[in-house]
Amino acid sequence: MFHHCLIAEDQTMFAEALSASLLAWQLVDRCTVATDLEQASSLVSRERFDLAVVDLLFPAGNANGLIAQAAACNPAPKIFVVTALSDPGQLRTVLTHRVDGVFVKTERFSALREGLEALLPGKAKSSLSVVEETDRIERLLSKREREVLHALGAGSTNQEIADRLRVSVRTIETHRKNISVKTGLRAGELIRAAVRYRDRDAAAIRDFPNPR
Repeated sequence: MFHHCLIAEDQTMFAEALSASLLAWQLVDRCTVATDLEQASSLVSRERFDLAVVDLLFPAGNANGLIAQAAACNPAPKIFVVTALSDPGQLRTVLTHRVDGVFVKTERFSALREGLEALLPGKAKSSLSVVEETDRIERLLSKREREVLHALGAGSTNQEIADRLRVSVRTIETHRKNISVKTGLRAGELIRAAVRYRDRDAAAIRDFPNPR
C-alpha cells in the first residue's frame, strides 16, 4: 500500500472520485488533492508523497514541470499520468518525461486500478510476463496490424502511419479497431502494449515500408 498520494487534477469531481476510489481499493493510506499546478507544486515541495497521480493537461498548461519536480524528489514517488489524450502521437508530443504509468480517461476505471496495483512493491509484471504478452499479441495480429501497432508504439499518429503506408486514415482507424477487438486492449492499454511491442522488437521497423 502507498502511504501518501498526491492527486493533481483540475476537474474537482474526478479528483474526488479518484481519491475515494484509491481509499476504497486500499491502495493508499491518504490522499491530498491539488486542483491547479501551482498548488500541486507547493505540495510537492513541502510534503513527501510515494505516489503522484497527475492529470497531464491543466488550463494553465501541461504538467511536465510538475512531473519533473516530483521525479527529482528523494525518494521519488511513483508517477501515474491520467489524460484525455488517446492518440499515442499526441501523448508522446505532450508528455516529455518518463512516468510509471498512463491512464486514458476513456478507459474502464478498473484499468486504472490494475495499473496502480502493478506499481505496488512485488506486484509489477515480470519481464517474462511482458514478453509472453507481446508474443500473444503478435500471434493474434496480421502482418499489417503488427506494422500499425509498431508505428503506434513509436509515437506515430494515424495520419503519419497512413501516409507511410499509402492508405487512408480511415483504413488505419479500422486496423486499430481490429487490433483492439483481437487483443481485448483499449485506449491506454493499447498504447502501453504498442510501446512494449516496439521496444521488444525494434528490428520490426525494417519491415515497415517507406514512401518512395
